[in-house]
Amino acid sequence: MLGSERLKQGKRPKYDYDFAAYAALVPEERALDDQPDDVVVRRIQQRMTRLVERSVAKADAEARADVRAQAEADAFEMALTFIRMRAEAVLLREAGWDAVPLLRRYPSLVVMSRGSTAAIRDWRGTVHLRAGFGALGPITVETEKKIAAIEVTASASRIDRYALAFWARARALSGAPMIPVEPEMPPDLRGVSWRREANLKAMRLVLTKEASDFTAAERQILEGYSGWGGLSIEKVESQLPPELIPETFGLIHEYYTPSVIAKALAETLCPLLAELAGADGVVHALEPSAGIGRLLRGFTPRLCLALEAGGQIKRISWTAVEYSKVSSTLLRALRPDIDLHHMPFERWIREESARMRGTISLIVSNPPYGERGAMAREDPDEFYKEKRAYAYFMRRALDLLIPGGIGVFLVPAGFLSGSLNRGLREKLLRRNHLLGAFRLPSHDRKGHENVPGASVVMDMVFWRSRGGELTEVDEADRYIHDGDYFVQNKDHLLGVEDGSFSGEDEVGKTPSWRYKVTGELPTRLPPLAPRPVCTSCVLNVIAAREAGNFQTVVRGDDGIPVDVIGDLRHALELGARVDRYLAALGADEADRVNALWPELNAALRDFAASFGNPARSAELRELAGKRGLQAAQQILNAFDRSGT
Repeated sequence: MLGSERLKQGKRPKYDYDFAAYAALVPEERALDDQPDDVVVRRIQQRMTRLVERSVAKADAEARADVRAQAEADAFEMALTFIRMRAEAVLLREAGWDAVPLLRRYPSLVVMSRGSTAAIRDWRGTVHLRAGFGALGPITVETEKKIAAIEVTASASRIDRYALAFWARARALSGAPMIPVEPEMPPDLRGVSWRREANLKAMRLVLTKEASDFTAAERQILEGYSGWGGLSIEKVESQLPPELIPETFGLIHEYYTPSVIAKALAETLCPLLAELAGADGVVHALEPSAGIGRLLRGFTPRLCLALEAGGQIKRISWTAVEYSKVSSTLLRALRPDIDLHHMPFERWIREESARMRGTISLIVSNPPYGERGAMAREDPDEFYKEKRAYAYFMRRALDLLIPGGIGVFLVPAGFLSGSLNRGLREKLLRRNHLLGAFRLPSHDRKGHENVPGASVVMDMVFWRSRGGELTEVDEADRYIHDGDYFVQNKDHLLGVEDGSFSGEDEVGKTPSWRYKVTGELPTRLPPLAPRPVCTSCVLNVIAAREAGNFQTVVRGDDGIPVDVIGDLRHALELGARVDRYLAALGADEADRVNALWPELNAALRDFAASFGNPARSAELRELAGKRGLQAAQQILNAFDRSGT
């Protein structure tokens, strides 16, 4: 008891009961020290907060400001001391000693031997050796020198960056891996059954708490969600949380970026971040089709360590847009710190582009690959009218960049190769410089798809904004304009080509693999040697465009009951659109009627082709009759008895 009291007061260990008191804390502290670095950082921050709050609570009202300032300084010093001690523990363990840092009001470092305390470094930095352990002396002196050689700028507001950097550099000195090996394979590489169960588990969990309240272990469960792309959702429809029924659009396009590619992309971009930071040291970044955040979560503090901790950049400030309710809910739980917008990208553009234009320095995106469908009506600007979603996302997002800003997109191979997208390439090349591109393997060497079910060969394309527009394509870019980038850059094909290129590959559209690239997804991309930018080209100023009238054709859930799922839910969503169309027709809103009808007509035809004759659906008739749902009645009324 006496030893414990002396320990709490930060007194120097002198007696046997002092050493015993430290040894009693080791089992608990060892388990806490074994946790991931980010979890340990949160413990440090929580202790700093408690120290300040306790000091201020004890102070008189008139003295609280001074007390708070001193308490914050003391808490900062406590944090720095523990961070250095944890780094020293790494070095001592490398030398064969059992070292455990203790996070207390007065931090300390304990070295154990055969269940007893052999040595203690106290919060003052003094080493106290127990009798018989003199050999530890020279070793602790050596670790002191190594710790002193680690140069990382400390900041009270960014203690997390400092800690992660310091520990990583200590591991580098010790020979231990800087980035701990992940114990499990990424969820996207798992089997179908595992992915399906992990998806359900994450969807149920994310509804139980506020985004900021999840533990590290719970966030790992949430990270297990890999989307329904390539999976059959029909088998588990009854198990889906009613609040998170995936949208039809999401099911078609929900092929998230492979985890290994997200990390490789971030690693390639990290050295470029310093030049993208503003005067405030912040990199303002956008992910316009964020999914569950694979790409933005690839930029970990460990990966971009030297830059962020070294002071070249302070942080990456992320803005993310995601249409899927499921994906956006999960992303908000995984990254509550980002500015997340749950809406179609077209709507975000309409609402935010005027404010955001010229403020974004980095864009990373794996956009949808199919047709844009109903969301296209949300952006009225005819200049950006593109049938394919990825084409729209690239053009619209890149035009938000600052001059010299960088945008990286994962797009179908049909964009850079072949003649079909020559016009699209011209639009992009006149406003942006192609730094380089890599064609990713679609299949592994055993013939399995690297993105199961996506049925597409993907290119990773790196752009830099010109800050203006060329009158015509730069002569140095002619071969790119002609679709010959990979003809002249064979080393950027990250696999072996098999078959002839058909000109346009779209997700889920390829009936058979006439063209594929075989190889393993790269854990690290080849060095990106940026193509030189034309310095003599004359750039024209890009005039700001005014938004015209828009038509909102996607709207909430239209009062559809949560227990209506799958094809029936899609039917009611379409019925609600029919209802809005008829309302506009009855109100004699000719412009709105003319704008809504072409896409609605096409959607009704597609629905009948996949669903069959609505009049023959007993479930639809019950929803319209017994439950009196207007949307069900409208979808039935939209067709005659023969289903036409």
